Amino acid sequence: MANMPVPEENFINTPKKIVSVGIYGLALSGILYALTTWIALGAAYLQLFWVIRAWPWINLAAALGSVALIALGFARGYRV
Repeated sequence: MANMPVPEENFINTPKKIVSVGIYGLALSGILYALTTWIALGAAYLQLFWVIRAWPWINLAAALGSVALIALGFARGYRV
């Protein structure tokens, strides 16, 4: 098992794959972060201008959605 030759293409493709998946994950998490930021700003706009204090779950949903989507983006980026 130890004397088996390792194909040369593994040395070439593996770093490219890791880098490309990492860049993809960072880009995805950045896009999701921007989207969830706008969602949170929209909830803040509704609360500020239309005084929706009876629905505190809007803030909770925006916060949880933001955390979940950012975590999803990073998990997607770190999984090779």
